[in-house]
Amino acid sequence: MTAVPTKLRSLVRAYMLNKGLEEVEVPEPLSERERFLFFRDANNIIAVKILNMENVPLTSYKSKVEEEILKIVKEMPQYADKAYLAIRPLKIAYLPPRRLFEASGIGLIEISGEEIVEKIPSRPLRYKLEAQTRRELGRLGEELRELAEKVSVIERRLLNVETQLENLDIPSAQALESRLSMEIEKLSKRIATLEAQLTKISARVEANEKRIRELYRKPLPPLKGEPGIPALPDIAERSELAEEVGLPDFIRGNPWLDVLKKTKKKSEK
Repeated sequence: MTAVPTKLRSLVRAYMLNKGLEEVEVPEPLSERERFLFFRDANNIIAVKILNMENVPLTSYKSKVEEEILKIVKEMPQYADKAYLAIRPLKIAYLPPRRLFEASGIGLIEISGEEIVEKIPSRPLRYKLEAQTRRELGRLGEELRELAEKVSVIERRLLNVETQLENLDIPSAQALESRLSMEIEKLSKRIATLEAQLTKISARVEANEKRIRELYRKPLPPLKGEPGIPALPDIAERSELAEEVGLPDFIRGNPWLDVLKKTKKKSEK
């Protein structure tokens, strides 16, 4: 795949700016930075990866696009909320099935001469939503565990003070007991606050997962000229389902499993 010409970048930049987006700097750690443009709207950071496919043979066109989508799925959630592939020239008949774009949330932009057309709209990167909420839940859960341990330690210290009260100077013991009681009260309030946050985040996780299910269940119209996707035989479906036993619900049935299996088989050869 050849380098991205300056003119191509300018066309994509003008198209996105005309949509009312604001260009932002491409993140430093991102691989292949020279192929990306980054923008933002009121709520999202949007990445556009430009592919100049003029010299790519038709026999490897589909696998190359699949490879690029897989790269974005693996790397982009830490940098952007949405992502597009902008391709020139776009060979619709040689694209991967549309369901792969739907499953990942990656949009598709066609570059044809001086014209740019959005073929598939981008959607929120589903893995970003899931990873963010689960990381936040994990962080709060760990903080709650640490605070509970602190409360337990202070309670043990308070119990020791009470049992040794008769052998200690009364004013000193009472002062220590008062101080420990205040620490427990502060930690208890902090735990109550974190538990409230945890409840809110759990509700948000459920809402996000429901929104993701509804978002990716809604079919998009097929691209003009896109070949039909034949139904798999029943025996193949049963075999695939058997392989997916034990996987998390949000992964099970994901078409990207097929791509990952193909990639793994290629690497083993």
